[in-house]
Parts: sequence; C-alpha cells; structure tokens
Amino acid sequence: MIFKNIAKISLLILLASFLVYCKAEPKETLIIENSSIQALNDEDIIQKYNGNFSITVETESTTSGMASITYRFSISNAVVILDLITVHEPLNCIGAYNATENNNILEIYYNGEEEFCKMDEPNFKLKKVGQKFLMQGLGGEATYNKWIEVKKE
Repeated sequence: MIFKNIAKISLLILLASFLVYCKAEPKETLIIENSSIQALNDEDIIQKYNGNFSITVETESTTSGMASITYRFSISNAVVILDLITVHEPLNCIGAYNATENNNILEIYYNGEEEFCKMDEPNFKLKKVGQKFLMQGLGGEATYNKWIEVKKE
C-alpha cells in the first residue's frame, strides 16, 4: 500500500513538473550596437520599411508540443534588430542586421558575431505588396523559401 502511494505521489510530481515546463516561454533579447551597420539613403525606402514587424512560425511537432519561433524585427533607417522568442528551438542569429533594397525587396543580412549566421545571400527578405508585407527566410525547411505575411505594428 505504501509503495502505491509513493508511486502516485511521484507520478503527480512528475506531471506537475512537465506542465510547468510546457507553459514556460523562453525569451532572450540581445541587441548589438555595431558602427559598421549601413543605413539606406533614399527617404522613400526608409519610410516604406521603418517599423516593427512580427510573425510566429510553427517549425515542427515534438513529443511535448509544437515547436515555434516568434520573430520580431525592428527596422529604423534600415538598421534592423532581430529579437526571437522560441519554443523548443535554439536562439540563433539574434541582433543586428544590415539592410539594402534590391528590386523592391529589402534584403536583410546578419551583422553580428555568430559566424554561421553570416551568408552571401540575405538571411531574410521583406517586400511590400499592396498594403501587406511579406517576408522570406522564416522558420524551418517547410517555410524558409515561402513568402509569409508579417504583421507591421
């Protein structure tokens, strides 16, 4: 009888720990100030993209729920700062980015310290279609090359 009670109590503690873990929302913000960031010169382009953009993208199903990444881009005069909130995903490539416009698409390049985040191609692309903003480079394999609507705040 004692062993059954101990087993029940252990199971309840394990279940409570799991529920607390699942409700946790990891968050990390890293802002890097870097004097080598290049700003755009054209006032029309600056006005078009200035603002805060956000999107949550589900990446994959795990045994404890759906993994996801919430991207928050802050763009001011083509200086881009990325902040991430992740669930069951690593926090990579957070911080400062350079931005240039090419064929009405804002190309966003990582400008931080993590070498594996630096690429010849843009890490992200942002374009305006009508009144909507679409972004490419978000999420995992299933969504990385798709244009996904982002919310401008």
